[in-house]
Amino acid sequence: MLILVVLFSLVWILLCTFLYKNLRTKLSILLGIVVILGLIGVSFGVGLQSLPMLILTLGTVLVVAIFMALQTPPSAWRFGFMLTALAGIGLGIGGYSFQSHFDKIAAMQTEIPLEKLSERLPAVSQFVLTSIPVLSHEDPPRVDKNAERRIVGLKALHADRVSQFIDSPGFGLNRMAHIRTFYFSKQLPPERPVVPIKLDSGQYQIFEGITDARLKDYHEQGVRDFVNPEGYGWVKEKELVAGFHEHQFSQRPKILWDGVSERRDRWNIVQLQLVSLLKHDPPMAYQSVNLPRMDELKNSAVRSLTPFESKGLASLHSGESPTIYTRRIDKTVNMLGAIRTRSDCRDCHHVPEGTLLGAFSYELQEIDSVDYVPQETIAN
Repeated sequence: MLILVVLFSLVWILLCTFLYKNLRTKLSILLGIVVILGLIGVSFGVGLQSLPMLILTLGTVLVVAIFMALQTPPSAWRFGFMLTALAGIGLGIGGYSFQSHFDKIAAMQTEIPLEKLSERLPAVSQFVLTSIPVLSHEDPPRVDKNAERRIVGLKALHADRVSQFIDSPGFGLNRMAHIRTFYFSKQLPPERPVVPIKLDSGQYQIFEGITDARLKDYHEQGVRDFVNPEGYGWVKEKELVAGFHEHQFSQRPKILWDGVSERRDRWNIVQLQLVSLLKHDPPMAYQSVNLPRMDELKNSAVRSLTPFESKGLASLHSGESPTIYTRRIDKTVNMLGAIRTRSDCRDCHHVPEGTLLGAFSYELQEIDSVDYVPQETIAN
């Protein structure tokens, strides 16, 4: 690319100097010719995304236009010298631009490195491998445009052609298309607050009635929030990922009132804990005061499963209960909800779609039923 730019600059300087020497007394004609040639040169420069070529061609047009205002046009040698200076300025700015891009790319590669999945994910346990896959009819949640641009940027940042771009001489950015996508690769998923499991005093969640269908919807909302697809990053291959953000909740799952039921039940959430199948054998439940966040749970204490959880986990494992396993005693509902791989999970979790990877253990406690509840007292 550098050789092409230098050759273009040399031919341009010689051609324009020759025309200037022979048309110095007819600068208006010269300006017209240079404008026509400049349009060709600019098109060529834009096509190659070459800043030096653009500076030289546009600068030549400006120089000729300035000379038209002089009573005595300078000599052809001075004209050629000015074009040579323009070419040098263009090459200098192009070199600085190249180095700037190089520095930004190198810094970003260090800031957002490719990480080994094996360092994040333990070996798949026999308990997981022997579970019965249950396919979901739901499509994976779609990520927003910012997350899509971030994935494209991460892919471009760590693609093999980046090394070729850095190691190649010259100033043409066309050798690595869409370099601007690098700036999107730093775009982080939305900030996810830490959410305590228990509600504050005087707060509660509202449900229209605890049916299995509503509990299933309640659990699936939580799973969609927890997996956090905006934070997946880009998986280059089986063992390498860039820009991954830990799975975590951002809010409490909830069941919205449909505006029809006259009576609604007030409930408090007593427990929502993650049952680990990947890192613990036998399975254990993480103990946390907050809704599960994998970055917090790495160092959290664990507890053995209760008889209800063990029985429910066996039901989920066998596929007898595909999604949830529940128990109701008086005004308390216990539930174990399955976390299974979807199609968009398999880049990292190399098991069949629908495989049981974990579970959430819930305990919900009814306060009372009411005919009307002021909206300002309802928790998120």
